[in-house]
Amino acid sequence: MANRGTKPKDPSIETLRGIAIILMVAGHVVGAEANDAMQVADDSPWRLIFWGLQDVRMPLFTVLSGFVYAARPTRDWPQYGSLVKAKMRRVLIPLLVVGTLVFWAKMLNPFSSASVELGDWWKVYFFGMDHVWFLQAIFLIFLAAGMLDAIGFLGKFPGWLTVTALSALLHVSALVPAIDFLGIGPAVRLLPFFLLGYGLKRFPPELSRLWLGFLVLALIAAFFPRILALNEVIAIGDIRVDRSLAMVIGIASVLVLFHFRKALTCRFLTWVGGYAFGIYLFHYFALPIIWIGSRAIGMHSELVKFALGMAAGISFPILLQILSRRSRWARFALFGEKLAPPKELVASGKGQKNRSRRPVRPVPPVSAQVDS
Repeated sequence: MANRGTKPKDPSIETLRGIAIILMVAGHVVGAEANDAMQVADDSPWRLIFWGLQDVRMPLFTVLSGFVYAARPTRDWPQYGSLVKAKMRRVLIPLLVVGTLVFWAKMLNPFSSASVELGDWWKVYFFGMDHVWFLQAIFLIFLAAGMLDAIGFLGKFPGWLTVTALSALLHVSALVPAIDFLGIGPAVRLLPFFLLGYGLKRFPPELSRLWLGFLVLALIAAFFPRILALNEVIAIGDIRVDRSLAMVIGIASVLVLFHFRKALTCRFLTWVGGYAFGIYLFHYFALPIIWIGSRAIGMHSELVKFALGMAAGISFPILLQILSRRSRWARFALFGEKLAPPKELVASGKGQKNRSRRPVRPVPPVSAQVDS
């Protein structure tokens, strides 16, 4: 599926996007607590996998956002204004709509692990709620990256490397409090990964076998103590050490995945990746149905619950995106798409003032992510 007026998407990048979104859905299917989602024990292998991949899921998703943004970066302040306007539509509109739906879903779901009060409705827009925090964070990241680009800091390799290193140091040093207000804390954590994606597009590295081996060793060296800490064998008391390990795991895993992305490319992951943004937004609403149904019939198989949760979490948002193609207002409200005419009207030329004078391209399916 090609973007409007752009060349077709790279299947290998869409494959990585598919991997990222599947990992994210899998994390939410397993749940972060024993009374959440699948309701597995804290010492379960499922929980170990959930926490073990926490440093890969959203960093990979963010790197891909930076990679796609770098294809059309901001070069001056007029372009920066256009970027802000586009991201307000593409990110903040879904934040308002999906955030509201998330709040009411938590209010009405009797099995929700975190109860909310009616008077808390405003918190979802300022402090995030469940997975909505990423929309706040990525919006701030786009604002920061676009500004750095407009100033000229990212245009050349030395400037990009300096800014990326400083952003990583800012997070690791814990100089900025991990606050949830407007997604500031998560934005500081993920900004280095967005800039890494930017660099992978603008200044693509050629990794030798030596460098690849070094990355794999660094990944293992950082991952091993994290696993020991998760199993309570050791304790990582210093937040700076913990964040350093997380940063190494995220960067090393992303670079390794990017190196092998051509080999990983497959049609299914590419197809799923094309719907990644919608899956991120709406998988949340399919999962409670599975949990309520499994409890009603007394289902205890964790493997079956995981499979059903994954199937629902991926298929429902894809179906929703397909159905939304028929309404430009649905695409606008749910996914932040432009208010283009519905697909069938554009294809037939109806509703166009000068339809007989020039052909109009059909509107493609809902775009895959927040950076388009």
